[in-house]
Amino acid sequence: MIDFSTTIGVISALLISMSSFFGVSQGGADNYTPLESVGKMPAVFVQSTESKIEAELSGDRGSMTEKQKIAYLEHIHYNIDELLHSGLVLYGDPATKYVQKVADNLLNGAPKLKKELQFYVIRSNVTNALSTDQGIIFVTLGLLAQVENEAQLAYVISHEIAHYQENHVEESYEERIGVDLRSSYDSRIRTLSNHSKKNELAADKLGIKLYHEAGYAKSELLSAFDVLMYSYLPFDEVAVPKTYFNTERLFIPEMYFPEEINAILAEEDYDDEKSSHPNIRKRKDAIFDEVGSYSDWGESKFSLSQDEFQAVRNVARYEGVRLDLLDCNYADALYSIFLLEDEHPNDLYLAKCKAQAWLGLASFKLNGGFAKTVTKPSKVEGESHAMHFFLRKLSKLQMITVAMREVEDVRKSFPNDTEVKAIFDRMVGELAKYSRFKLTDFRRINYETALDRFEKSKEALIADTIVVEDTVAVESDEELSKYDKIKKKRNVEEAVSVDEEFDIEQFHIYALTDLLESEDFKRIFRTKKDEIEEEEAKEDALNALSYREREKAERETNKITVDEIVLLEPMFTSYYYSEDKPKESALVSDLIIVQLKKYLEKFDIGVYDATVADYAKQNTDKHNERMILMNYLRQRSQYEDNQMFPVDYGQIQEIIGNISDTKVLFSFGSHTQTRATSKAKLTFILFDLKTGEAKELDTATFRKPKKMIIEGYVYDILSKLNTQKK
Repeated sequence: MIDFSTTIGVISALLISMSSFFGVSQGGADNYTPLESVGKMPAVFVQSTESKIEAELSGDRGSMTEKQKIAYLEHIHYNIDELLHSGLVLYGDPATKYVQKVADNLLNGAPKLKKELQFYVIRSNVTNALSTDQGIIFVTLGLLAQVENEAQLAYVISHEIAHYQENHVEESYEERIGVDLRSSYDSRIRTLSNHSKKNELAADKLGIKLYHEAGYAKSELLSAFDVLMYSYLPFDEVAVPKTYFNTERLFIPEMYFPEEINAILAEEDYDDEKSSHPNIRKRKDAIFDEVGSYSDWGESKFSLSQDEFQAVRNVARYEGVRLDLLDCNYADALYSIFLLEDEHPNDLYLAKCKAQAWLGLASFKLNGGFAKTVTKPSKVEGESHAMHFFLRKLSKLQMITVAMREVEDVRKSFPNDTEVKAIFDRMVGELAKYSRFKLTDFRRINYETALDRFEKSKEALIADTIVVEDTVAVESDEELSKYDKIKKKRNVEEAVSVDEEFDIEQFHIYALTDLLESEDFKRIFRTKKDEIEEEEAKEDALNALSYREREKAERETNKITVDEIVLLEPMFTSYYYSEDKPKESALVSDLIIVQLKKYLEKFDIGVYDATVADYAKQNTDKHNERMILMNYLRQRSQYEDNQMFPVDYGQIQEIIGNISDTKVLFSFGSHTQTRATSKAKLTFILFDLKTGEAKELDTATFRKPKKMIIEGYVYDILSKLNTQKK
């Protein structure tokens, strides 16, 4: 098994030293298209990190020594550029354009300040906005999904502008420099939001000035803090009906839902002694006092179109579903889909997301790791508690049956969609892998019919009085064909006898009535079963060999043929004790890229370059393509040895169509040094975009990541691939 625990942190650790406050659909109403960057790449994405550092070296940094200044500038600029090149940051898209419009409205009276600032949207479900010392302000999609109106968003942005104006990022730098880069992406957003309570209150008060001058309503200042306090909850609070999953073919008993929903426990006046931020009550009180010093308040909740706000918020909520799928938060994704379906019941994108969520749930339920996809119900507050409770209560057999039912219903709604067909095929494969799933155990009548027959069996002998109500009309045997007679006989045989109790926990055995009659389904299921049996037979034959014979056979089995490699730059992190060294990290990553390209060319292996080694030559199409590949790795890192279905399936297929081979070479590692010790580790993994399979090529440990060591290691790995190619 490949250990992806480090990979998850490394892929996710793409953040910077920042401060924090806490579409327009690109498709049609019935087929949302995920956001991507649009237009010319901004200069800040293209300029080299060294040139940015050089430009700021002459600036005043207060009491910082020259050494501290260099360390500070290197830390923020290398990390900012890593974020900008990660594919997580959007530009030119409808959400970013909307944020820019709101910011422009706030800054109309401050033209000099307006020129200093840039605004971008960042893909994260954390409800937050983040500012940098260089005048870049990021707004998360999570924040856009949660706010109720433009005014609330405007106040959050004005708060971040205040942090920039007051230079709070530099003041809190020493507290942030030790942030663990191996922690999750969202976790680092929260950590990097830390400011002193004094600076948070100062930014709250100073932000009111811009907000007031823009004419926004006084009432929305306090409600912006409600957004903060309840941001850990989904974007709306709607009860999941106990009949939500029920259809003609699926019935879920009420016992699979909680009797009571967990209460929402957030309080304004919580103990903030160990918190970086003052509690909400203190912030509201401070704001209330400050508001009184301003007169002539406006009444506007929207300076721009309310329809545009709602469209952009809707985009953010759709994107939130996608982000939850990437992180395998399937219960959260399904609850958000439930909320969005009310206004968009026929949306193909939501339907595909639902099918993917159920496929993921089935895969993790059968293969391990299910606990990270569905939160323990006792830890979930509010109405989404019911979704987590329901999914946790299902057994393996119930889970994969309900998942198959949900995927098949999506396929029936969108029978011609290629992605839906692929999800269906993969879902049937999950059924075939589970030894306890046997078609003979399932009934050809639905739950309601079975229950009705049970009740009628109490009144008379079943053989004489059973009423056939589902697949065969009530006719005399003389009028039926041979095959209808067989079906009728089966229906009678499946009836409940007089002395049986009706087991509601067996609801799942009535959920696949249509698939049991589908020759297409049964053909695919048999094919998957045969493939599994063939693999098992190969494994048995391999185990029967001698040690040397087995070793030779495994070498042949694991042989990889490579004609072209999609190359992504390494995720390498250097530390001195626990302090990250971003410049050293970047230099090692650059060294690995140089050596990879050198020996790939030497061994005549083609390169599809998706690195950021020379971002000045990149364009927006490449930037978006890189985002898809990085998200593929982000999702794949969650799966360990489980087979993954890519969230960005359509875009991955487009990339596959542009390359001659589907192998992606990715490496990650770290170097930790103290005064007494030095230890480095580097791992190379080869992903197959088409199959989702991942093979660890090798892992090396050494003292220091010197050029000769890296070069020798890269040569060794690529020479093996070259030999296999020949």
